[in-house]
Amino acid sequence: MQRWVASGLNDGDRRIRELTAEDLRLDGELGHSLMLLCCLRVIRPSLAAFRVNSFVRYHEHFEVAQNDPDLERFLALVDGHEASGHFKRCARFDVAAALTTEGIALADLSTEALLHYAIATRDGGWGAGYESDVGRLAWRDGRVRSLPRARSCHVARSNACPGDDACRAR
Repeated sequence: MQRWVASGLNDGDRRIRELTAEDLRLDGELGHSLMLLCCLRVIRPSLAAFRVNSFVRYHEHFEVAQNDPDLERFLALVDGHEASGHFKRCARFDVAAALTTEGIALADLSTEALLHYAIATRDGGWGAGYESDVGRLAWRDGRVRSLPRARSCHVARSNACPGDDACRAR
Protein backbone atom coordinates (compact mmCIF):
# COMPACT_ATOMS: atom_id res chain seq x y z
CA MET A 1 0.00 0.00 0.00
CA GLN A 2 2.82 2.42 0.80
CA ARG A 3 4.36 1.93 -2.64
CA TRP A 4 0.99 2.56 -4.28
CA VAL A 5 0.65 5.90 -2.48
CA ALA A 6 4.32 6.80 -3.05
CA SER A 7 3.93 6.15 -6.80
CA GLY A 8 1.64 9.18 -7.10
CA LEU A 9 -1.04 7.07 -8.77
CA ASN A 10 -3.30 7.34 -5.72
CA ASP A 11 -3.75 11.08 -6.40
CA GLY A 12 -6.05 10.30 -9.32
CA ASP A 13 -4.24 12.63 -11.68
CA ARG A 14 -3.32 9.89 -14.15
CA ARG A 15 -4.33 6.38 -15.10
CA ILE A 16 -2.08 3.41 -14.57
CA ARG A 17 -2.25 2.81 -18.33
CA GLU A 18 -0.28 6.00 -18.84
CA LEU A 19 2.86 4.29 -17.52
CA THR A 20 3.56 2.58 -20.84
CA ALA A 21 4.71 3.98 -24.16
CA GLU A 22 1.49 3.29 -26.04
CA ASP A 23 1.72 -0.51 -25.93
CA LEU A 24 -2.01 -1.32 -26.04
CA ARG A 25 -1.59 -4.91 -24.83
CA LEU A 26 0.49 -3.85 -21.86
CA ASP A 27 -1.92 -0.97 -21.14
CA GLY A 28 -4.78 -3.46 -20.89
CA GLU A 29 -2.78 -5.82 -18.69
CA LEU A 30 -1.83 -3.00 -16.31
CA GLY A 31 -5.42 -1.83 -15.99
CA HIS A 32 -6.75 -5.36 -15.47
CA SER A 33 -4.01 -6.14 -12.94
CA LEU A 34 -4.81 -3.02 -10.93
CA MET A 35 -8.49 -3.92 -10.98
CA LEU A 36 -7.75 -7.37 -9.58
CA LEU A 37 -5.46 -5.96 -6.88
CA CYS A 38 -8.26 -3.63 -5.81
CA CYS A 39 -10.82 -6.47 -5.83
CA LEU A 40 -8.55 -8.58 -3.64
CA ARG A 41 -7.99 -5.60 -1.33
CA VAL A 42 -4.23 -5.59 -1.84
CA ILE A 43 -4.47 -1.93 -2.86
CA ARG A 44 -7.02 0.52 -1.45
CA PRO A 45 -7.13 3.37 -3.96
CA SER A 46 -8.52 6.81 -3.27
CA LEU A 47 -11.87 7.47 -4.93
CA ALA A 48 -10.12 9.71 -7.47
CA ALA A 49 -7.59 7.00 -8.37
CA PHE A 50 -10.31 4.38 -8.54
CA ARG A 51 -12.55 6.40 -10.83
CA VAL A 52 -9.83 7.69 -13.16
CA ASN A 53 -8.84 4.12 -14.02
CA SER A 54 -12.25 3.21 -15.49
CA PHE A 55 -12.53 -0.46 -14.58
CA VAL A 56 -14.92 -2.39 -16.82
CA ARG A 57 -17.57 -4.34 -14.86
CA TYR A 58 -15.59 -3.84 -11.65
CA HIS A 59 -18.50 -4.85 -9.45
CA GLU A 60 -18.68 -8.32 -11.01
CA HIS A 61 -15.03 -9.06 -10.28
CA PHE A 62 -15.26 -7.50 -6.80
CA GLU A 63 -18.34 -9.50 -5.78
CA VAL A 64 -16.74 -12.82 -6.71
CA ALA A 65 -13.61 -12.03 -4.68
CA GLN A 66 -15.35 -11.02 -1.43
CA ASN A 67 -16.95 -14.10 0.17
CA ASP A 68 -19.26 -11.78 2.15
CA PRO A 69 -22.72 -13.14 3.08
CA ASP A 70 -24.03 -9.60 3.65
CA LEU A 71 -22.92 -8.63 0.16
CA GLU A 72 -24.66 -11.72 -1.26
CA ARG A 73 -27.92 -10.72 0.48
CA PHE A 74 -27.54 -7.17 -0.84
CA LEU A 75 -27.08 -8.50 -4.38
CA ALA A 76 -30.23 -10.61 -4.03
CA LEU A 77 -32.18 -7.53 -2.88
CA VAL A 78 -30.91 -5.48 -5.82
CA ASP A 79 -31.66 -8.31 -8.24
CA GLY A 80 -35.24 -8.49 -6.96
CA HIS A 81 -35.81 -4.74 -7.39
CA GLU A 82 -38.03 -3.47 -10.20
CA ALA A 83 -35.37 -1.01 -11.43
CA SER A 84 -33.84 -1.38 -14.88
CA GLY A 85 -30.75 -3.51 -15.40
CA HIS A 86 -28.72 -0.33 -15.85
CA PHE A 87 -29.62 1.03 -12.43
CA LYS A 88 -29.11 -2.36 -10.79
CA ARG A 89 -25.57 -2.39 -12.21
CA CYS A 90 -25.08 1.18 -10.97
CA ALA A 91 -26.16 0.16 -7.45
CA ARG A 92 -23.79 -2.82 -7.48
CA PHE A 93 -20.95 -0.67 -8.78
CA ASP A 94 -21.59 2.09 -6.23
CA VAL A 95 -21.43 -0.35 -3.33
CA ALA A 96 -18.34 -2.11 -4.70
CA ALA A 97 -16.59 1.24 -5.26
CA ALA A 98 -17.49 2.55 -1.80
CA LEU A 99 -16.33 -0.66 -0.10
CA THR A 100 -13.10 -0.68 -2.09
CA THR A 101 -12.14 2.95 -1.57
CA GLU A 102 -13.07 2.93 2.13
CA GLY A 103 -11.51 -0.49 2.75
CA ILE A 104 -14.59 -1.80 4.57
CA ALA A 105 -17.03 -4.71 4.45
CA LEU A 106 -20.70 -4.16 3.64
CA ALA A 107 -21.57 -4.49 7.35
CA ASP A 108 -19.50 -1.35 7.96
CA LEU A 109 -21.06 0.70 5.15
CA SER A 110 -22.97 3.32 7.10
CA THR A 111 -25.33 6.02 5.93
CA GLU A 112 -22.54 8.54 6.29
CA ALA A 113 -20.04 6.49 4.29
CA LEU A 114 -22.46 5.95 1.39
CA LEU A 115 -23.43 9.63 1.44
CA HIS A 116 -19.74 10.61 1.48
CA TYR A 117 -19.12 8.36 -1.53
CA ALA A 118 -22.11 9.79 -3.42
CA ILE A 119 -21.16 13.42 -2.78
CA ALA A 120 -17.48 12.85 -3.60
CA THR A 121 -18.46 11.05 -6.81
CA ARG A 122 -20.73 13.91 -7.86
CA ASP A 123 -18.19 16.58 -6.89
CA GLY A 124 -15.47 14.76 -8.82
CA GLY A 125 -17.66 14.54 -11.92
CA TRP A 126 -17.38 10.74 -11.93
CA GLY A 127 -21.09 9.95 -12.11
CA ALA A 128 -20.91 8.93 -15.78
CA GLY A 129 -24.26 10.60 -16.50
CA TYR A 130 -26.09 9.45 -13.40
CA GLU A 131 -24.72 12.07 -10.97
CA SER A 132 -28.10 12.72 -9.37
CA ASP A 133 -28.62 8.99 -8.80
CA VAL A 134 -25.26 7.93 -7.34
CA GLY A 135 -25.98 5.60 -4.43
CA ARG A 136 -29.75 5.99 -4.74
CA LEU A 137 -30.78 2.43 -5.58
CA ALA A 138 -28.21 1.04 -3.15
CA TRP A 139 -29.97 2.96 -0.39
CA ARG A 140 -33.53 3.03 -1.73
CA ASP A 141 -36.17 1.10 0.16
CA GLY A 142 -33.61 0.05 2.76
CA ARG A 143 -31.52 -2.17 0.48
CA VAL A 144 -28.34 -1.38 2.40
CA ARG A 145 -30.07 -0.21 5.57
CA SER A 146 -31.91 -3.53 6.07
CA LEU A 147 -28.70 -5.54 6.35
CA PRO A 148 -27.15 -6.19 9.76
CA ARG A 149 -24.68 -3.52 10.82
CA ALA A 150 -21.47 -3.68 12.74
CA ARG A 151 -21.10 -0.76 15.13
CA SER A 152 -18.14 1.01 13.66
CA CYS A 153 -16.88 4.31 12.45
CA HIS A 154 -18.46 5.61 9.24
CA VAL A 155 -15.01 5.81 7.71
CA ALA A 156 -13.58 2.63 9.17
CA ARG A 157 -9.87 2.12 8.57
CA SER A 158 -9.63 5.53 6.97
CA ASN A 159 -7.34 8.37 7.92
CA ALA A 160 -10.39 10.63 7.88
CA CYS A 161 -11.77 9.17 11.13
CA PRO A 162 -11.51 11.71 13.93
CA GLY A 163 -11.75 8.94 16.52
CA ASP A 164 -14.01 10.99 18.78
CA ASP A 165 -16.65 9.54 21.11
CA ALA A 166 -19.49 10.26 18.69
CA CYS A 167 -17.73 8.35 15.96
CA ARG A 168 -16.98 5.36 18.19
CA ALA A 169 -20.62 5.26 19.36
CA ARG A 170 -21.98 4.52 15.88
